[in-house]
Amino acid sequence: GLVERRFPSVARPDPLLLDEERAALSEELRTSADEQEEERLEFFDACAAASERLVLSYPRVDGQSGRDRVPSSFLLRAARAATW
Repeated sequence: GLVERRFPSVARPDPLLLDEERAALSEELRTSADEQEEERLEFFDACAAASERLVLSYPRVDGQSGRDRVPSSFLLRAARAATW
């Protein structure tokens, strides 16, 4: 499921308390940037857990609309790293 806009998900700030307001109130309040960083770390951890083989994939076509899908930036970066 490594499809752009699905994983990593689109960062959406809380509509009631925007990221800037959260940062001004407390460092402990999570922002959309924190959520993105957490997804990046989770992806890294999942890749690092592979001991013998890692298979990453994405659906080339949306099953409902028939439209082409774009691979996630995470998938593209992983492919570049694997070919070094």
